[in-house]
Amino acid sequence: MALPRVRIIATGGTIAGARLPSGTVAPGLAPNELLARIPAAASYAECDVDPWLQVASSAIGFREMLQLSQRVTAALADRDVAGIVITHGTATLEHTAYFLDVTLNAERPVVLTGAMRNPTLPSDDGPLNLLNAIQVAACERSRGLGVLVVMNGTIHCAKDVTKCHSASTAAFQSPEFGPLGAIDEDYVFYARRPFRRIPGIMPPAITARVERIPFVADPSDVLLRAALDARVDGLVVESGRLSRPHFDLLKGAVDRGTAVVIANPYHAGRLHRNTYRHEGAEAHLLSAGMIFSGTPGVKARVKLTVLLSAGLSHARIRELFHAEWR
Repeated sequence: MALPRVRIIATGGTIAGARLPSGTVAPGLAPNELLARIPAAASYAECDVDPWLQVASSAIGFREMLQLSQRVTAALADRDVAGIVITHGTATLEHTAYFLDVTLNAERPVVLTGAMRNPTLPSDDGPLNLLNAIQVAACERSRGLGVLVVMNGTIHCAKDVTKCHSASTAAFQSPEFGPLGAIDEDYVFYARRPFRRIPGIMPPAITARVERIPFVADPSDVLLRAALDARVDGLVVESGRLSRPHFDLLKGAVDRGTAVVIANPYHAGRLHRNTYRHEGAEAHLLSAGMIFSGTPGVKARVKLTVLLSAGLSHARIRELFHAEWR
């Protein structure tokens, strides 16, 4: 029986780290060199490689994410490809995973993986992570789950996963509901399915500028005014409730046509819609035309950038954000 075909798209990152003549470590291992470190992969899939990028993930922005989404779409046009694995640096891995989840309509699995320890270090985690990602991408049960992230033997959905530690090999977690499953030796095990996704929306180009305002105690309006003065297309504000000055600034932005999304500032939970109804509280913000996100601000910014760049109306954007609540 023929093995499934898996396309590996490389973007660099720690998993491809190599020691340079200067002594520093930077992305340098080619995809074939990564595969050579895991001969067991040949037992699970027939792998072909696309050596697309060789950069640290801090160099991957929305333009590169869109190009990657288009590259995945082109690869999946080949019906013989069972799934896609993307090797990626961990700094922005969750951003890219969610971008792909918002833009793709793929039924076949698209799996991102990386490494917390580069190949020059003892016990680097890249080989096992890549092997596990190939196993997941080749597995028929991985179909229809959206974009997945496989790290440290666990399988996460793009909407839930976040990097929670700067160095641990268990850095990637799904804080509220946990991972979708795990890889047990040669078996891909799923314990749950992810929340339903919105239809994939692929903009022709990234044209929208969206800024994120983080939540802090006793906030000034410096960052907010700077964003508004720059005439951004959208704002993601992490805060369930706003002071009167901040509310007035944001209400003015909404009235001028700026898309304003309010995001929960924490890793888990959702904003209330009916409990707090005083001025500046959640119900008041909704009634003032602001949009609520079902994800933290980092992912809300990704989604708003995609939807605005696709030219969707604010009413449709509101529908697609609020679909996360139902």
